[in-house]
Amino acid sequence: MNEPRRRIPYALHRDGWEADPAQVATLRAIANEVTIDQYSPEMEGSIFCPLCGTNLKRVPKSKAIFSNEREPFFSHQPKWRHVRCDLRSKRPEGKHYETWEEARRAVENEELVVINGFMQGEPALSAAAPGEYQETIVEDEEGPESSVPIGRHVGENFTVPSVVTSVMGICSRFDTHLWKYYHLPGADNARLLADLLRDVKQVDDTEAVPRLYFGVVRSVSVAGQGGPNNVCMTRLECHEDVRDFTLKVLNSTAQRRGLTAKSVGRVVLVYGEVTRSGIGLAVEHPSWGEWALLPDKYKPLLGFSPA
Repeated sequence: MNEPRRRIPYALHRDGWEADPAQVATLRAIANEVTIDQYSPEMEGSIFCPLCGTNLKRVPKSKAIFSNEREPFFSHQPKWRHVRCDLRSKRPEGKHYETWEEARRAVENEELVVINGFMQGEPALSAAAPGEYQETIVEDEEGPESSVPIGRHVGENFTVPSVVTSVMGICSRFDTHLWKYYHLPGADNARLLADLLRDVKQVDDTEAVPRLYFGVVRSVSVAGQGGPNNVCMTRLECHEDVRDFTLKVLNSTAQRRGLTAKSVGRVVLVYGEVTRSGIGLAVEHPSWGEWALLPDKYKPLLGFSPA
């Protein structure tokens, strides 16, 4: 999320709703999503956390900004402090499970996603989606049973179903995926997607461990003669101490993904390592499934103004 980080990117608004952590799935289905900028005073008492379903408040209650220039934010009501919520903690520990059955049930209920890997090549297009690749296609394949360290105790692994997926699949219904726990390849626990995403504007050096990054497209250009096998150089808004931050993909892949000079201002998500590139930084040649453009309607959930 952007700095200063808003721990809760949006609230759920529903007049007449009584907070009930056991009914948060129902609340998500019927409530409206409200960002901090969309909040109005008459919503007080009827906004709720999208993760735990308990009451939220706006801080400060009415001012547009704090006296010390901090941005306003959503916060949990104190009376619900007994309800565990990763969005309350400044340093979330991730999700752990008491038993193998509990972990498998979380996978079956789509509360936990264990990613065995990201797609390396472009999947075959179905007859229903000829021509240009459609952003609405969800790319998920069943992966192998995977042993992952998501138990309550150190060293306790549970074997659960996994998926081979794509970042495009994550971008689809992004508002829903934010509140799922994801176990990424090589991770030591499962964490909320909202906590896994790292803004490239916070990155000031190389990072050897692959992570999920997001950034705003500043410019798009193609090297060489601009052919399909030339490299598409996408500059992202970056840390003030970094000369430039570049996403490098084949131009043919960029075209299929809809990444062009018209994509300036869009948000891109990418999974990979951050390497040195000249005097700047880069994520170089991620696979087909390791990057995608985020639909503009979800930009506010990352702290950006709508397109």
